[in-house]
Amino acid sequence: MKKILILLLFSFYSQNLLAQPALKIISYNVYNYFESEQERKQRFISWATIQQADVIAYQELVNINAQELTQLGQSIGHPYTALAKEKGYAVGISSKYPIQEVKTVTKGMHHGFMAVRIKDLNFIIVHLSPFSHEKRQEEIGLITDSLAR
Repeated sequence: MKKILILLLFSFYSQNLLAQPALKIISYNVYNYFESEQERKQRFISWATIQQADVIAYQELVNINAQELTQLGQSIGHPYTALAKEKGYAVGISSKYPIQEVKTVTKGMHHGFMAVRIKDLNFIIVHLSPFSHEKRQEEIGLITDSLAR
């Protein structure tokens, strides 16, 4: 009887999982924010539009402001955006759906990281330091400590 109950419970749970609509997510390193080359940026916009992702996480958004990320997001059908910082190398996110519970940590991080919630899913956007294994381990510690709070 116990096995049947577990099997029925698993079957019900898996049916609920299957009933959820798919969410297309892309993680994309924009390499120094396209190195200020409009042609590269336009190629990305064309490609991202074709992909029709629901969420795109970005790395290496160099020296852009929140308005620029909003414009980029809108150009690919993502009205919602969030940016970790406006100076240096940043991470960010754009989405078709509202972005909630944004948490940003930049202190002690080369690029910073973000934790956001979209459609009851938690996203961590991070780009670890490229300089040393020790620094990456230190950043991972900062991330896990921050998320534990």
